[in-house]
Amino acid sequence: MTNALLESENIIRSGVFLAGFISFTTLGLVWPYRKKDPNRKLINFHNIFLISTNALMQKALGPVTLIALALHLEKTSFGLFNQLQLNSSLELIITLVVMDLVIYTQHLLTHRVPLLWKLHGVHHTDTGFDTSTALRFHPLETLFSLGVKAFFVTLLGISPLAIFLFEVLINFSAMFHHSNFSLPPSVEKTVRKLIVTPDMHRIHHSVLVKETDSNFSFFISAWDRIFGTYTESAESPPQTMKIGLESHREIKSQKVWSLLKQPFR
Repeated sequence: MTNALLESENIIRSGVFLAGFISFTTLGLVWPYRKKDPNRKLINFHNIFLISTNALMQKALGPVTLIALALHLEKTSFGLFNQLQLNSSLELIITLVVMDLVIYTQHLLTHRVPLLWKLHGVHHTDTGFDTSTALRFHPLETLFSLGVKAFFVTLLGISPLAIFLFEVLINFSAMFHHSNFSLPPSVEKTVRKLIVTPDMHRIHHSVLVKETDSNFSFFISAWDRIFGTYTESAESPPQTMKIGLESHREIKSQKVWSLLKQPFR
């Protein structure tokens, strides 16, 4: 039964991922918000290579997944939620809010702690901003993120369904707010009050440090307003603002081997 559930989870997650990746990439190509970078095809190739490396690593982990952990916790009645026996709908809402706050805090720390920044910098050295950027992470940061989420899944005793829905939502959200398109201004203003939009997150990828060190929210946009890390708009026009890090502008630094070595330099 457990293997069947894990296999179903893999199929659904893969389907949602492909649907989101294709949809948001297409939107960015059909209605591009920023002008085309002549090096973008090469960078995208290496981004996808790095994404594939992460996917293979996670596949190799086999049963060591958040869903498998949640199934074990449910079986052994370990964790806060398993003890409280909460209504499933209430548990789902609490999970989404608490885990999103955890991701916000983790993201903030990757900018504040030098060792973590060495890993997270791989995400920020992309000189462009599109759907492939959303999944461009060093494998060691992917493992670190998995460990953080596993700790809170264990502590709270989150159900398999709740953590599954959270994972699907957070991945879909990442592809959405890294997309190279923009919502109509009136719509964007309203949506941004609730969730992170491409215009809001694009500021976080600005080359200006004060803008990079803001807008850390991943799904619920309120965290930045609550904790004082919100930036409403960038100094430069968003269509032409400089993206990435000043220290990694050469095309050779965008290749997958350089990205894998980057934290150790």
